Amino acid sequence: MVGSSIPRAIESSFGSLGEEYAGSLLRREVSCIVVACLSAAACAGSGSPNPSNLPRGVTVNTQQVYYDVEGDEAGAMYESMAARRPQRDNGVAVATTEWQARIEWTPKQELPGCRLDATWVRLSFTVILPRWTPPLDVDAELVTRWNAFLLAVRSHESRHREITIAEAGDLAETLRALRSPSCAQLQQRVSFLRRKFLDDAERLNYEYDEATANGGSEGVRWPP
Repeated sequence: MVGSSIPRAIESSFGSLGEEYAGSLLRREVSCIVVACLSAAACAGSGSPNPSNLPRGVTVNTQQVYYDVEGDEAGAMYESMAARRPQRDNGVAVATTEWQARIEWTPKQELPGCRLDATWVRLSFTVILPRWTPPLDVDAELVTRWNAFLLAVRSHESRHREITIAEAGDLAETLRALRSPSCAQLQQRVSFLRRKFLDDAERLNYEYDEATANGGSEGVRWPP
């Protein structure tokens, strides 16, 4: 078994306490572990059935984590969010999506070369979101505005997840078709493709944030 871990992050800072908040900062901690099982038996049970909407060879596990927002008017809620939202190195975020990718494969020696068998790209997402419980007798319009804001946040985070899953699907397809004269050379090729996957997923997520002003053009703005 061989393995490596590569941390990656994308950050975009915007808004600060006392300013109108627009967009959602997204920080992606990406690590990739290549697991080379030396025999089919070594990977027995590692596969799992995929939902029909996932690319072949990709599994996904998503965990949602919440932080509480307090207040009975938009300004107070902003202050609460600013104090409690995730702190990420050089910035803060109203919501974050962090993910890890684990690549599992079995090298299979064949004449005249080597290919991959039992290939999986396993994605794990942790999504951190704000949660507000409206106080009694709060203005109904504020509840409506919050619900629209939260829907936009969830949609923006979901799109980042979709981008990463699509890239994982492309990687899985490429790995299934991979052939090399030797398993050692094949492992080098897998390492290259792994890094390309990380770079491409990071770039596409960054481009999405740039195109949407970190979700601001999609309604991720508080106060609205």
